[in-house]
Amino acid sequence: MVTSVPENYINGKKLKSYRSCGDENVAPWGTLYPVYSAKNKQIYKNMACAAAHGVTDGIVWSAVLNCATDKFSDASNFVFGLDSNSTSKDCAVTFIYPGDMELIQSFKCYVSLIDTCSDTEFEMPYQTSVSKKEITEWCTSGFVSPYRKNYMYANVFCAICNGENFRYDQDCSESFSRGGHDNGFIALIDEAFVSSYQKETFENVPSIHMACDLKDFSRCRPVLCPSGQLRDGTDRCTYPNILWYDQVYTVLISLTSEEAVNFTEVFHHVNSCGQTNIIHVLKSPLLGHWVIVTILNKITDRTSSNKTNLIVGLARKQSKVRPQDLIQNLKRILKGKWFLKHNVTISFKASILAYTNINRGQGSGHETGIAFGSISQNVTYPRYCIVYKSSWDIPKRNHMITKLYLCYQVELTQSEFILSTDKKLLFNNVTQRVMFTNEFVLLGSSTDDGDRARICVEDSGMYIIGKDLRQNTASFSHVTAHAFLVIAWLLSFL
Repeated sequence: MVTSVPENYINGKKLKSYRSCGDENVAPWGTLYPVYSAKNKQIYKNMACAAAHGVTDGIVWSAVLNCATDKFSDASNFVFGLDSNSTSKDCAVTFIYPGDMELIQSFKCYVSLIDTCSDTEFEMPYQTSVSKKEITEWCTSGFVSPYRKNYMYANVFCAICNGENFRYDQDCSESFSRGGHDNGFIALIDEAFVSSYQKETFENVPSIHMACDLKDFSRCRPVLCPSGQLRDGTDRCTYPNILWYDQVYTVLISLTSEEAVNFTEVFHHVNSCGQTNIIHVLKSPLLGHWVIVTILNKITDRTSSNKTNLIVGLARKQSKVRPQDLIQNLKRILKGKWFLKHNVTISFKASILAYTNINRGQGSGHETGIAFGSISQNVTYPRYCIVYKSSWDIPKRNHMITKLYLCYQVELTQSEFILSTDKKLLFNNVTQRVMFTNEFVLLGSSTDDGDRARICVEDSGMYIIGKDLRQNTASFSHVTAHAFLVIAWLLSFL
């Protein structure tokens, strides 16, 4: 791999280079972003090195973000570092040559590759027709097809003759070609996003959108992108990932109707619980790759049964998907027509459910006291019962899409919120409101400042006021400032 600039000579005298292209940061993760030149038959550490050598046919390798996670969280936790000089500590970037792998096969090298047999009395694999002599010969033949068990072996035969247990049905399952973590966050990074984004470029953007509290103009801050997106060098929200790989995506949709559904009449049930054939009479917009995996009915007492509230759980599993297509499809589903058609038609209004803590059982919702530091707040969780469940098996580590993927956001300061002990609820000190799991996202901090919380602008008590100079977030045009002062004056009488 070429990591330095070529030597330059003038009149036979070598010019001293004070900077190596291999030391130049070209991406948030550092200096490595390989480029291959078929003409020169060389791999360059990055485009800076390729340019220094006059490469015109360079092919940039695909960069894949692999993030390990025990429980899937908001995508912003994994991509927020891509617009700065850092990446999440749980993430690593791997590189894959997008062209013909045979062209770069000779460049592959491995450290501590075991290519000899250390055990002459090794155990033969079950149901094999070859001899120990043949396995030993194949191990030492120079054939390299790396195989990893406890150590890295030149090939599977070296693993066998070094005492590693081997069974074809267990050890030769299809491997994940992108090198990702099982059920982790895996995404193809957009090379154009990384190329166009430079730290100093952001400083040159003349203005950014701001959100302000109309009663307190000192509470102004930048408007952040929806989850999974970042601002590029032109202040436009975009996805830094071209593709998301191998995830099960889920979403909980709340369906609300001003009319009550008589479950006894419609489904021949003595009450509103139990498995029904509701899946056959609930009409939905075109779901595409989404599948209805569960439907729950909100349990109400008789005095408040003039409404119907259902929860519809959707899921989809894809080997790869463009994130913008995933979200746009979900937006169409939420805006589409949902209705029950049985004798009469009952229409529903769809929205993303604010919470994932769904109580199931008999009786209406109950109120629970939740401690937020020294503050105690009563939180009511409605009760639901399952009226439909498919055979889909949803893994615990699934990628749940929340309302934060659909809204512009602001980040709260440490004094503006308090978390419950389990961090599943947030108390907004400004709006004096309890917020549920799907209404906020916590971003881990690399410092000791604690959790950072982001919420939708619409839930913050602030309003998007347009654009403002980054260097002076409190300065507005005279006309705009006067208009907001009038609004603030009117609000003071409310």
